[in-house]
Amino acid sequence: MSKRCATVALLMSLNVAILSSCNYSFPIQEKQEQTIVLENQPSEEEIKKQIITYYEQYFNNLSVVYPYSEAYIPKESIDNMLSKLSPHTPFDIKNELSAKEIVALIKENSNNVNNNEYKSVFKEEDSEIIEDILIKIVSKILTDSNDINEDLYLIKQLKILSYPSESVEFYIDLETNGIYFDKENLTIVISSPMMFINEEVLGSKEYYNTLAFNLGHIINDIRQISLKDVNYINYLEGYHSTLSEDASSRFLKSDDGFEETNNITHIYDGDPNAILLFSMFNKEANPTNYYNAIFDEDAKKLFDIFSLKTKKDIYDFYRVMYAIDAKSYSNDFFDYYSNVEHESLSETMVQGIGNSYKLTIYNHYIFNLLQYLKDNPMSLEENLTMYYIGLNILCENIDTSKTNINLIYTLNNMNEGHDKYMEFLCLYYNVDYDYIINASNTIVINNINKINNKEDNIFIKKYPMLKLITQQPIPINCYEKMNIDNLRSSTLSL
Repeated sequence: MSKRCATVALLMSLNVAILSSCNYSFPIQEKQEQTIVLENQPSEEEIKKQIITYYEQYFNNLSVVYPYSEAYIPKESIDNMLSKLSPHTPFDIKNELSAKEIVALIKENSNNVNNNEYKSVFKEEDSEIIEDILIKIVSKILTDSNDINEDLYLIKQLKILSYPSESVEFYIDLETNGIYFDKENLTIVISSPMMFINEEVLGSKEYYNTLAFNLGHIINDIRQISLKDVNYINYLEGYHSTLSEDASSRFLKSDDGFEETNNITHIYDGDPNAILLFSMFNKEANPTNYYNAIFDEDAKKLFDIFSLKTKKDIYDFYRVMYAIDAKSYSNDFFDYYSNVEHESLSETMVQGIGNSYKLTIYNHYIFNLLQYLKDNPMSLEENLTMYYIGLNILCENIDTSKTNINLIYTLNNMNEGHDKYMEFLCLYYNVDYDYIINASNTIVINNINKINNKEDNIFIKKYPMLKLITQQPIPINCYEKMNIDNLRSSTLSL
């Protein structure tokens, strides 16, 4: 290489401060000089740890401004939840029944309902199909590792009824069609005219899969009910958070008669993948533990999985979740926005939510990556690959065609963070910026393509939460496609 950062050997021999000495120009605004003060002649390992500590502090101390922040869940409510936070207590009534016996109980409960308006689904012409689906769903639950005793205690009390026509109640859950859960009476109500909107023919594969997906989804929703009324993941009464809905959708697995589905139907894309980035560098995080935390409504375990160690971390997390939920109408932000702006619900509201939450995730993602690097060796190429996986996921759905103040604010700050992280890589790995650019355009893209094509499981084995994210292809070059220079020019003119 031609021009390099100051070498580690030089840092060891001279008791000097580390400056931004990479062969790299910073195109944003003029930066204040920042230094890292080193001890006398530290070892190479000590130097590297002090470099990490400096950049950790930089990203950890960044604050993010949200538009319409007064609509978000207030800190007082979060503090109240945290004051009651405790680990999930296993349910003390053990299930002893088989899947068939449990479904037989549901059938008995349903057939005993005496109501002229509703009818037991087990008295309808598709009753055998429903029984078959229910047995498969319950059989799967019996193999799960979360607190299934609590799940099955509720499921054994279920009644499943049919309703002959459409009802506004069935529009409450945007993830399902024609199905509604009455929590107070532990009753699932199915409206066939609304569920089979594609006029699926009874007995067809399409009919079976439509019924299986919707019924499986609503039962997965029920599994997330805590009998202790702890409601931290679904933090607003009457709404299911993005995490909740994502778990209910993705947890449906292939089985006899079931089709693999990633049928995530969040309006305007709820970005479930983006929020998973909180968990990427946590060695204890994996899909099983993640879903178990959601199904047990174990907020403490979920906070641990997402590496939320301080109140600030948790406040940031709830702001992110609130913004993502708002995009899919999974909280009351749209009520607030429509009252303030006097506009109908539309794409304008999505612009009102803005992209600040992506900046919050970005800062946490880099901070967690740096913390991971302290105790886990990573090559520059691996580091860059993981960095760009997060960056591209966050940039994938940013619409730069409609410039607004929050967009400029978010991207300007993300660009500064990007510049800062490139500066870190130059110092830590002792390379020049040209080498990083070359590796980003070759090795990193090749690595991401391999992950997307299931050709290489090295990354997924090392970072298990990638398994959830890679159910959809990881985007490539999203950051580079955002026309950064034009947006920076816009920033300077504001």
